[in-house]
Amino acid sequence: MCISFECIWLQSQKQGEATRLPLELRPDKSKVVLAASTNPHVITATTMPGAPDAWMRPAMRKLIETMVSSGKFAVAVGAPASTNQIHISSKGIKPVRMTEPDETGMMWSIPDES
Repeated sequence: MCISFECIWLQSQKQGEATRLPLELRPDKSKVVLAASTNPHVITATTMPGAPDAWMRPAMRKLIETMVSSGKFAVAVGAPASTNQIHISSKGIKPVRMTEPDETGMMWSIPDES
């Protein structure tokens, strides 16, 4: 899979040492795959099966908080193809409902009607 897709951890390894993410954040170790989304202001944090709370581990949580505190990004957290995700932004944490994946695997947020 890493031949045609590069997660944020893998992309960081091509950068200078100061911006490389540590080994503990590599997806097979952290159980979270960070990737860009179709929205340039949202990073996806896909948790691996069996590890739904992996994003809350200290190193990953610190990275997410750093991304969010910049005000440039929000982070969408959830399991693969999950229709219930968590949206973390500078405004806080809120649940978000998503559509089922379409034929290309894309999912879209469902507006909150409340």
